[in-house]
Amino acid sequence: LDPIRSLKEHCGNISLTGIGHLSTTRRYRMLQEFLLELDEVIYDDGGGSYELEIETSSPQQARRLLLLKFKQLSVNARPQHLSKLQALLQRSGIDIPGEDGCS
Repeated sequence: LDPIRSLKEHCGNISLTGIGHLSTTRRYRMLQEFLLELDEVIYDDGGGSYELEIETSSPQQARRLLLLKFKQLSVNARPQHLSKLQALLQRSGIDIPGEDGCS
């Protein structure tokens, strides 16, 4: 597999072990002229998270519209600080690797 080969080239000969499982369901919805990409992530411990992405050339307009919609729906939205992999590692009790991904 190319990802495994690339990992070994970057980090050297390492041993790989399964750490957990996550499942992502992606949905697409329109909010006025904006295409929303909504991810629902379920982790093997039963917990979950949600992620929203918008590719746009009008980020301020999209942000205003989203904040209004969140307020209308009483959604407590906040910026995401961990990737899906980092969240899985954290939930599994594993230290999050350094910037090079090898430590």
